[in-house]
Amino acid sequence: MARAMDRPVRFADVASLFGFVVALDLLQRLFGSIALLQEMGLWGFVPLAIYFALFVRLFLVPGLLVAGRPLRPALRESSRFADGRGWSLFALLLAIGLSAWLLSLLPVVGPVLSSALVAPVHAVAIGVVLERDGALRQSTGWLD
Repeated sequence: MARAMDRPVRFADVASLFGFVVALDLLQRLFGSIALLQEMGLWGFVPLAIYFALFVRLFLVPGLLVAGRPLRPALRESSRFADGRGWSLFALLLAIGLSAWLLSLLPVVGPVLSSALVAPVHAVAIGVVLERDGALRQSTGWLD
């Protein structure tokens, strides 16, 4: 992701990103699987919509962390940049998620292909959105 954004790879930024990913994974495991939503019937759409809205808001956080932002400012900036772009980011998330899921269904090599092909596309998509929206050029005082 750092290479896609023309940023140097720094250990502190990678550690911050790793911590964010682990925290999201633990949070997702805490709330359980999608099977619970399926048992809720139509009422399952409400928590699913909240879930997707949260991930649309968090979509740019990994790129901002790699760019050197601390976690709290990255969360705020990601949420702010998602304003007015929610449906576009949702479509992007859906396309990335469905492609990863479809590739992972292939026998034997599916999970490897899913990671090897979709992860770079996801990283570049984050970099492109951040660069296009000017998030990486903003002066925050401590990054310059």
